[in-house]
Amino acid sequence: MYDEQELRSLIASLHNSLKLQAAMMAKFEQSEASMQAKVNQHMRALQDALSYSSSHAKTIVENASTVIADDAMKTLAPIATGFGHDVSARLRTVHRALSIWCGVAVATLLLVLLSGWMTLAHYRQELVAVRGQLQRHEDAIPVLQAYAASDAILCGGVICVNIDTESRRLGDLRQYRPARPRPMP
Repeated sequence: MYDEQELRSLIASLHNSLKLQAAMMAKFEQSEASMQAKVNQHMRALQDALSYSSSHAKTIVENASTVIADDAMKTLAPIATGFGHDVSARLRTVHRALSIWCGVAVATLLLVLLSGWMTLAHYRQELVAVRGQLQRHEDAIPVLQAYAASDAILCGGVICVNIDTESRRLGDLRQYRPARPRPMP
């Protein structure tokens, strides 16, 4: 296919191409090393600048914070003193108002307790009277039950009874006789 001269020419061409590629690779590596050195140099310069900036900023901040604190103390001290006096005056006013409200609350509570005690005393008196009346009614129940069970009627304001003559006499002196039972309707 190919003759020997063509092959040699092709190999020479390939060999030249490899040399060229090797030269380019060397140049590329050299360029990369140069760029890396420049980047490293710039990074060191940047770090130095940042370190300087940081220390410079720290110094500025420390100086500024001292100046600001001094200015704030000079400016705010009279305001704080005035505020303290205002707060003290307000607290005294609130204390007085609170004392008055507490006095009014205690007086109202005492008034409510007094009126409650008086109302309770009134109802106790009424309860005693009602209990007495209830006791009289309870005492009258057996008498009314006996009246209803006996053959008795009212005759001109007096009780008239139909007396059972066959029963024995009752009472301490044996002066009473029982009434006959009321006939069932």
